[in-house]
Amino acid sequence: MRKHIILNIIFFIALMPTAWAQYYAAGDTTYEYKIKGTVYANRFEGRKTSSGEVFRQKLYTGAHWKIKLGTLVLVSCPETGKQIIVKINDRCPTKGVIDLTRRAANDLGISGVKSVVVRQLPESYRTQWEQQTSAEEYATPKPAAKSTPPASRPKPPKTRLEDDEDEPQF
Repeated sequence: MRKHIILNIIFFIALMPTAWAQYYAAGDTTYEYKIKGTVYANRFEGRKTSSGEVFRQKLYTGAHWKIKLGTLVLVSCPETGKQIIVKINDRCPTKGVIDLTRRAANDLGISGVKSVVVRQLPESYRTQWEQQTSAEEYATPKPAAKSTPPASRPKPPKTRLEDDEDEPQF
């Protein structure tokens, strides 16, 4: 009897890592949230996000209060029938909301607040997200070249105040 109990304990301990592996593999399955999708405000452009990345409206990223930072999610808008892959790189202070960049929201057809379905994706989707957001999107923006006015452009006519030198200048 004692030998039987010891064998059962050894068998249980031997299977325990497999049970833990199945538990962590279950984390790769998709979880589904039916929440509201909103658009990030422009004032966050260039600021650091909770993950330390610089926020850019032209990337496919989003903010959620609960989903782990760096997680890829599939955001679907049932109203428009469109879907995109977004990386969570920031925290949203409101529960039940996902803040999307302007580019992601435009691709989904969201201009204000709409109901969306968010599904957590496994890491194997990272290449698809990277293809969706091309490498040039990550390049730091170059300052615009100063445009010089063409020499042939006529100067605007002088105003009456510029002609009158008698009047005091303030």
